[in-house]
Amino acid sequence: DGKGGLLATSEAGRLLRRDEARGERSVASGFTSPRQVAADGAGGAYVADAAVGSAPGAVYHISADGKKSKLPLPLRRPRAISL
Repeated sequence: DGKGGLLATSEAGRLLRRDEARGERSVASGFTSPRQVAADGAGGAYVADAAVGSAPGAVYHISADGKKSKLPLPLRRPRAISL
């Protein structure tokens, strides 16, 4: 994650950050079916949320301070992300 931590998504719809000093903590929640995460150079992350059923998927940016923003991309079910 740029700070020596590990970013991961959970089946519970959360983005988690794990570092040895502070342990595991939730960074963002409210995802339907998060598939992959990619860290940016500013301490934030991008999450590919594939969604389920008829709900559309999306790509979100989570800033270093935890603000979650949906990117205006025409994607139906994003399953991977890379920077």
